[in-house]
Amino acid sequence: MRVALWLVVAACTPANPRLVFERQALALAQTTEGGWSKGGAIVVGDPNTFTFPAPLSIRMKIIDSDTNPDAPIELNISDAAMTPYGSGPFEIAIEPACNATACTAQLSITAAGSSMVRISANSPDGPEADCFYYALVDASIDANMLRDELETQQHDCMLTPR
Repeated sequence: MRVALWLVVAACTPANPRLVFERQALALAQTTEGGWSKGGAIVVGDPNTFTFPAPLSIRMKIIDSDTNPDAPIELNISDAAMTPYGSGPFEIAIEPACNATACTAQLSITAAGSSMVRISANSPDGPEADCFYYALVDASIDANMLRDELETQQHDCMLTPR
């Protein structure tokens, strides 16, 4: 019997603390309210344990944490857009769709590796943007080194003109 190793290395703090990302490794239609995890991630597993294509649902919210950081207020969000940054093994399967305080979208991860997307949306105060990364890699990869590389790429993504 073979046991698969799964380790999730959390992503860094977003460049824009007002635009919050959450993820579920499920198709959008299968997500549950309690299943969302904050930020991007690097998921490390034994070789050949991942099945592709793999769905990844993303939810984004705009928050105002200035008034009470322990209980941020969700602001209205609209006109979300998602674009690939760099060349990652993914496709945008479902474009972002918004209700009053959240937008959801779905990626299809097509192979092992790392992916970066630029996400933007409108808040009551104007446009907000940030970059989000997600990786599925085998255990031979140094996850901490990959995280450092992805954080540098995330910084570059934010500095690149839209």
